[in-house]
Amino acid sequence: MDIELLKETVEYENYIGEFSNECMFRGDYLIPDIEPDVYKILMVDAKPWVKSIDVMDGRVAVQGDLHFNIIYSTVEDENTLVRSVSYEDKFSCAIDIPSGGKEIRTEVFPFIEFINSSIINERKINIDGILQLKVLVSNREKYEIVKEVSGNEKLQLLRKPFNLDVYKGMYNNDIILKENIHILGDKPSIDKVLKLDAIITKRDFKVYDNKIYIEGYLTLVALYSGKENSGVYTVENEIQFTKDIEIENATESLLVDSRFRINNIYFELKQNDQGEDKIISVEVLIKSAVNIIQKSIENIVDDAYSPVAKFNIEKDNIPITNVSHLNKWKLIIKEDIEVEKKMPESILYSMASPDLVQKNLIDDKILLEGVINLCAIYKVRNENNYDSIKCQIPFTSTIDVIGVNPDMKLAVLVFLDGLSVDVEGKNIAVKTLLDINYKIFQIENTNLITQVNETDEVIPQKDYSMTIYTVQDDENLWDISKKFNVLMDDIIKANNLEKSELKSGNKIIILGKSII
Repeated sequence: MDIELLKETVEYENYIGEFSNECMFRGDYLIPDIEPDVYKILMVDAKPWVKSIDVMDGRVAVQGDLHFNIIYSTVEDENTLVRSVSYEDKFSCAIDIPSGGKEIRTEVFPFIEFINSSIINERKINIDGILQLKVLVSNREKYEIVKEVSGNEKLQLLRKPFNLDVYKGMYNNDIILKENIHILGDKPSIDKVLKLDAIITKRDFKVYDNKIYIEGYLTLVALYSGKENSGVYTVENEIQFTKDIEIENATESLLVDSRFRINNIYFELKQNDQGEDKIISVEVLIKSAVNIIQKSIENIVDDAYSPVAKFNIEKDNIPITNVSHLNKWKLIIKEDIEVEKKMPESILYSMASPDLVQKNLIDDKILLEGVINLCAIYKVRNENNYDSIKCQIPFTSTIDVIGVNPDMKLAVLVFLDGLSVDVEGKNIAVKTLLDINYKIFQIENTNLITQVNETDEVIPQKDYSMTIYTVQDDENLWDISKKFNVLMDDIIKANNLEKSELKSGNKIIILGKSII
C-alpha cells in the first residue's frame, strides 16, 4: 500500500527588518497678497502625505506631498496679530531593502526629523528640513507540516506539539469621521482658522463573536483668530471611532497588529442658529490596516522509523519566524522648560512628535532611546504679543519582556497618545503620553519531514538478544528505541516502566534481535 502523507500548508509573516533614508527639502515661499507682512515666525508644521509606494528589486520608491502650515505674528495699527499661511510641495525618496523574496509587504512611516524657517523679507520666507522615511519590510512565507502518515502499519511515528503562527490576512478599511466643533461661551466668532490638526489616540481592539472590534479616539484641535482682532483662541473636540472586522473562528489567541493614519482633513466654517461664524465642520478620512495572526498548537509527525522495514525519511531545515511578543507600553514623560525672556502668560497652541533614535534587545528587556520634538505658541506675560518655544525632550525607556534575547528581531513604533502643555510660574510644564507598540520575532531552524518512502532494502535475519544500556544525556525513549530499532512498548514492558521518561545514567534492558 502506498504511503500517504497528510500535509497542511502554513503561511506566516517573515519579518525582514526596518530600513530608512533621509531626503532634504528646501524652498522659498511668498506670502499671498491677501495676507499681512511677516514679523516673526511662531510655528512651522510640515506634514508628509504618502501618495505612492513602488517596490522594486532591492528598493522602495516613495512619492508624496508635503503640506506646510506656517503660523506667524504681524503688526497692524500697533496691534500684534497672529496669522497663518499654507503651502504644498512634493517629495520623492528611495529606500534600499534586501533583494528577492516573494510577496514583499512594506509599511512606510514618514516623519519630519528636522525643520527650520527664516524670514528673507517681510513677504518671503525660507523653509528647509529633513524628511525621514522608515519602512518596515516583511514577506509571506509558506511551509508544510505533516500531520499524519497513513498506508503502512510498519512505521513507528513520533508526534509532538508544534507552535504555529498562521497568517490570517491584512484588512484595509477607510473610516470617515464627521464632526462639528462649536465655539461656546463668550469666545468670539471665527475670523480665520489658523490651524486644524487631528491626533489619533487610545488605540485598542477586542475579539468577540467572530469579529475584531477596533476602536480609537480622534482629538481635533483648532487654533483660530477672532473677528475684529479680538485675539487668538484654541478649541478641542474628541471623537470615538470604531470598526468591526469579520474573522471566521476568531478567538482571543489572535494577534492583532493595527495601524491608523490620517489621510485627509477637510473643514469649512458654518454659522450657528444666531448667524455667528462659530462652527467648524470637519471631515477626516482615516486609513486603517489590520494585520492578523492566529496562534495555535498542532500535533505534527516529527520523526519515524520501522523495526521490520527500511524507510527513506527526508527532512528539510526551514527557518520559521514566529511572533513571540506583540504588545503595547505606555510611557509618561514630564519636563519643565525654563523661559528666560518673554515670560509666558498662557499657552495658545502646542504640538509634539516622538522620534525613536535607538532600540535594542538584551536578555529579558527592550531598551529605547528617543526625543520628543515640541513646539508651543504662547501669549507673552504683560504684553500684547506672542512668542513660541521649540525644543527636544529626550526620553529613555526599559521594558521588561521575559524570554527575549538579542538574537530576536524587534520592530517598534512610537505614537503620541496625549499632550499637556501649561504655564507654571516662569516655566512651561510639558507632559506627554507615548504609546509604544512593539513586536518581537523569533526565528527557529526546524527540521520538518517532507517525504517518507519504503525502500527495497532487505532486513537481515536476527536472533533474539538482550542488551544492558546506560541512558545518555538528553536521550529519551524514542531516541533509544530508534537507535536499537525496537518498539517503545517492548522497552517499557521489559523494564516495567510506568512512564516513558528516562533519566541520564539509568540502566535499562533492551530486548531485541542480533544479526545472524
